[in-house]
Amino acid sequence: MPKLEPPAHSDDRPLDVAPTPDARRVDLSSPPQSNRPAEPLIVDFGNGAKATVFAREIHYKDRLWDDRIAFEIVTGICYGGVVTKLQGVIPISWAYKLALTDSKRCIIIEHPSPSLRREEADNPFRTLFEALWGPLTSRLVETIVQAARGGPQVTLSHALSSSYFGVAIDSSGLTWRPTRAFGLPLGVERTLPWKDFAGHTVESGMIHLFRKRGGKPKVWASLSLRDSWNAVCLGPALTHLYKSGDLGAR
Repeated sequence: MPKLEPPAHSDDRPLDVAPTPDARRVDLSSPPQSNRPAEPLIVDFGNGAKATVFAREIHYKDRLWDDRIAFEIVTGICYGGVVTKLQGVIPISWAYKLALTDSKRCIIIEHPSPSLRREEADNPFRTLFEALWGPLTSRLVETIVQAARGGPQVTLSHALSSSYFGVAIDSSGLTWRPTRAFGLPLGVERTLPWKDFAGHTVESGMIHLFRKRGGKPKVWASLSLRDSWNAVCLGPALTHLYKSGDLGAR
């Protein structure tokens, strides 16, 4: 049985269609030990803002925040960035965000970067995100995997609005739940059975889910990795389900 892999950091992965039978039998290695810090890992964001990753919790402190949250009670994570462009064309800065929630409160880590080099702008956030894989993110990925295998349904909802329900995942497939206003849905609920699921891509801070339609897969739904709880966990979960043969066998 393949082990869970940390998500790739690239925003330009190809369409993740079902792999060959040989690829499904690959025994993937566990995340590197650096992803499970035995000693506290301090990530410095500058201007006095620091996140400290312990074995069982994370502590974040800046000029406005001073909070900590235990990994075992975290129910959601968001991670992604946006670029600010002058007149919608010329990039002038990057801003990355990593947020955690226990369904009652949130810790939000968000800092703009004056650098135009993306690798410099996201470096501390990438370090923190990778450090959270072992103690936290892999568990959230596993909840999606188990939902697809018949466990409790999981919903990837919008982090900023309780009226946005996003995508629900269970053993039958995916269900798109539209935004609601005054208790009424602003759209039609849509379902995508696993037998019609054609893979996913991750690009430009979004995960795109594809449906089989004719000879070419079509985008069925898209979620923001930065603004949807656990959307960043969906890609690794789907990849794992393909490599374990769960989706390819349907």
